[in-house]
Amino acid sequence: MTTKQIVALSIDKVQTCLFEVIHGHEQEKQTEEATLKNIMNASREISNGFFDTVQQEFSGVEIEKLLACSGVFIFSCALPEEELEDRLNRLFLDYYHSSQGQKLLRYVFFAAEGFDKIQAIQEAKRCLKQSQCLNALIEKNKEVLFCFCEKKSKSSSQYIQSQKVSEE
Repeated sequence: MTTKQIVALSIDKVQTCLFEVIHGHEQEKQTEEATLKNIMNASREISNGFFDTVQQEFSGVEIEKLLACSGVFIFSCALPEEELEDRLNRLFLDYYHSSQGQKLLRYVFFAAEGFDKIQAIQEAKRCLKQSQCLNALIEKNKEVLFCFCEKKSKSSSQYIQSQKVSEE
C-alpha cells in the first residue's frame, strides 16, 4: 500500500523574474501600458500557470490542495515515492529549461502521517527553505545544471578552417 505524501513546490527567483520584466522596458523603450501588461502576464504565469502546469503533471492522480498561492503549491497525494520523484523532477527540468535557468523549482515530499493540514503546510514550508532541499536538487541534476550546451553554429574547428581560407 502506498502511503499518502505531502508534496510542496515553490518557484525561486520569482522576484527576480518580475524585476526583469519591470526593467525590461528601459531597454526596449516600451510604453508604461505595455510594461504593466508584461508585469501582469509574468505575475499571472507565476501564479496561475504554475498551478496549471503542476496539475497537468499530476493529471489522473487524486490530489488534495493544502495551499496554493503565488509561486507555492502544497498538496497531498498517494503516489509511490519513485513515481512522485520522477514527476517532480520532470517539472524541475521543464521549468529550468523553459526559463533558461531564470526560474528554479524547489520541491520536497514527505509522509503525511502525524500531520494535520496546518502542521503539514508549516513543515513543507520549513523543508523548502532548508539548504538540503536545494542541495539535493543540484546533486540529482548536476549533469544538466553544470553542462555546457552545444551551440548550433559552426564548430570552432570549422571556424578556424574558414578563417585560414579567408586569410589566404
